[in-house]
Amino acid sequence: MSSPRWSRRRPATACPPLPPLIDTELGFYDSPCLPPDAGVRSGYSGIYVCLEMQEVAKQYDNLELRFSTPAVQLIREGDRVAGVIVKNPDGSYGRINAGKGVILATGGYDANPELMEAWTRPEDYATSSWWNPGWGTTGDGHLMGIKVGAQMDPCPQPVMNFRWGNPDSFFDARTWNAIYFGLMINPEGKRFVREDLPFQGVSNAQNAQPGYGAGCFQVFDENMMEGMNDDATIQEFKDKGWLFEGATLQELGQAAGIDGENLAATIERYNGFFAGGVDEDFNRDLAVTMPFTGKRFFALTTNSCVLATVGGLTIDGNCQVLDTDDKVIGGLYAVGNASGNFFAGNYPRHIPGTSIGRAITFGYVAAEHAVKGE
Repeated sequence: MSSPRWSRRRPATACPPLPPLIDTELGFYDSPCLPPDAGVRSGYSGIYVCLEMQEVAKQYDNLELRFSTPAVQLIREGDRVAGVIVKNPDGSYGRINAGKGVILATGGYDANPELMEAWTRPEDYATSSWWNPGWGTTGDGHLMGIKVGAQMDPCPQPVMNFRWGNPDSFFDARTWNAIYFGLMINPEGKRFVREDLPFQGVSNAQNAQPGYGAGCFQVFDENMMEGMNDDATIQEFKDKGWLFEGATLQELGQAAGIDGENLAATIERYNGFFAGGVDEDFNRDLAVTMPFTGKRFFALTTNSCVLATVGGLTIDGNCQVLDTDDKVIGGLYAVGNASGNFFAGNYPRHIPGTSIGRAITFGYVAAEHAVKGE
């Protein structure tokens, strides 16, 4: 996948009213820490972090890595967790005793439809796709903890959901200019959100539309779609049933199932804002986008997409898991997306590093406390 060819008018961040985002070594487009063959997606960084951690682990004689050996049950003896039951690669079960403690770092439960339905809001998953499938995130740590009396965040629990989803996953870089410059339109042919808000804000606004956001579109013209404006790419998305075209906005509405008259009125009103430089409806920064000036109009179907769940087991400042009486369950820790007490109903996408940052930090805190008791 190649990097998108952004307009020179695009700012460093698509959120001008917000404070500048913190620069990181692992950027979304250029990640100098990664090997050249990793591509541009910063999501690949986790693979290399894990590989490096494995190399470090091999330096310790008292550290053992076991793959294909999932934990299936915690062993609680009295007021503490003393170990885990695991399923070995050959299908047999075994016990691993824990002298210091057990740290649950099992991720969320986005790959478990039953838990998604039970613990999250319908609007957070009903019409969403799955951005980055990780088949291991089935809530095993949550369930094992609850089984031994752990307390958990109240429901509904927060979900890390982003905009720019397609029915399969997440729109690739070819579409990004069109999505950035276009408008978010619901089936009634109306805007419903400031399009340049952070991903989470737009996603939540879309999920609040009728049918939990089903039938929403990115609408743009041929002057906005650099990167996907060749005939082959256009046809590819049309063949998938995701892209619709019209010579007029009314014709586009008929093709896509949008109210065409409302759509035409919406675009006319939006174009009128450029004369005064103020988006009177949603206060979008018009200085870094463009009006509709083309003669071909497109609607790209879109939905929210789920990256992870971020609610989990209740922990204290040492990442020790608490029971339903707010008492520490000795020897049991939870970190990352298996832990709770961090997000209050919503994931703040505009603050970078709150997910992977807490996973790294709390993992260190839990390990240090388990080993040293401090």
